[in-house]
Amino acid sequence: RVDVQGVEAQIDGSDVGYDQLLTLLGDAKVLSPTLEFFDPATPDTALLLPAVQAVVQANHIDITGLSNQLAARGRIGIWIGTSNWRICIIIIWERRINPQVMVDGREANVDGLKAEIRGEDASYQRLLALLGSSKIVSPTLDFFDPATPDTALLLPAVQAVVQANHIDFTGLSNQLAARGKIGIWVSGTTFGVSWRICVVISLGTGNNPRVVVDGRPVTAYRAEATMDGKDVEPRQLLAFLGNGQTTAEKVELVDRNNEPLPANNATAVIDGNRILLTNVAETLAAKGRIGVWVSGTTFGVKWRICVVVVWGRFSSSDGLVTVDFAESDAHTDVQVTYTTITSPTGSPPASTTFLHKFNLDAVNEAGSKVVRFDNAYLLIVHYTDAELAAAGVPEESLQLAYWDEETEQWVLIPTIVDTEGNVAIGTLDHFTEFALWGSKSSMKSILLPLITR
Repeated sequence: RVDVQGVEAQIDGSDVGYDQLLTLLGDAKVLSPTLEFFDPATPDTALLLPAVQAVVQANHIDITGLSNQLAARGRIGIWIGTSNWRICIIIIWERRINPQVMVDGREANVDGLKAEIRGEDASYQRLLALLGSSKIVSPTLDFFDPATPDTALLLPAVQAVVQANHIDFTGLSNQLAARGKIGIWVSGTTFGVSWRICVVISLGTGNNPRVVVDGRPVTAYRAEATMDGKDVEPRQLLAFLGNGQTTAEKVELVDRNNEPLPANNATAVIDGNRILLTNVAETLAAKGRIGVWVSGTTFGVKWRICVVVVWGRFSSSDGLVTVDFAESDAHTDVQVTYTTITSPTGSPPASTTFLHKFNLDAVNEAGSKVVRFDNAYLLIVHYTDAELAAAGVPEESLQLAYWDEETEQWVLIPTIVDTEGNVAIGTLDHFTEFALWGSKSSMKSILLPLITR
């Protein structure tokens, strides 16, 4: 969807109102009308843009094959017509008609939008004009499940700030990670006028590229882009580059303090919505989080795109536990705290012996607690032959489990035991209290009294 700056209409060569032309067209679908392009700055300058197609039906014009040209130029004029009618429109690259929604420092996708003023439906643009640039802290929030809009969700401790076209939520990332999509009514009163915005948000955004570092998908966020020195939305640059692979001319790396890092032999290829980086893994693993600037020149346009990337791998100081995160659409830079436990919350099942007991906690970049992840992570717990001998348990009986605070029971984690590497490996999507145990008894007697998920 793009914005239309101007519309003209003609029937049989005579100027008419656009409404008159719509009456003539009715509901008929017009495939492949004649298309003539021009530069709005110099309307007499024709543009040759091959392989562009259009379909006109009533008040809708669907154009394909034009996104990269529109991204490059920013504004294009088009005459669309047949032998007896013509429409002239000037279109510009999509401006934000949806609010920019941030959830705990990360942009979310807006799947639905509705606005009300004084209890009546209103255009979102009108509501923006009412709000102006005023900052509204802690408006009223009502949550619902988009699959069943009449089902209210109780999500405590979530806060919001509304300012113009931006809505910033804090404390919502765990719920968004668990649910994938959430509906929210945001309401308040400005200048004595009551208003409401309804947004349906989901994980991820088309404005943030995926990043792969030496074959490993990593969490990426806070994308920025420029074209010929002008700030643009990252998706505008990605649309300009198109679906083919574009090799960057330069890769620059910076640390958390924006200080330059060595980028020797680092390369980047932009492939659709992905940035494929090579020879960067060692630096990223050492720093944990870095900023990456990728730049080049395409069709005479100088461009740059920057994104913050996170390695997503944590190892405890005692070498016991490793956590390997998948790329995330809900969280930014997750910092993990590992604590050993001497007295676990619950006793182990009968005939089992604890080998290790520990707790994992995490916060994101904004300091908000992270409990739930939108993708499963890998939990790797190390052990030694000496620990097995001291506990008197065979290696093949080792099992990972977590403590479920709601049911107050231990829950088994499907576990792979690597006997050569001396590690137990499990996957799950949340943090809590964990244990590694073993037993001389048969696994059947261990599993029966436990919950499995």
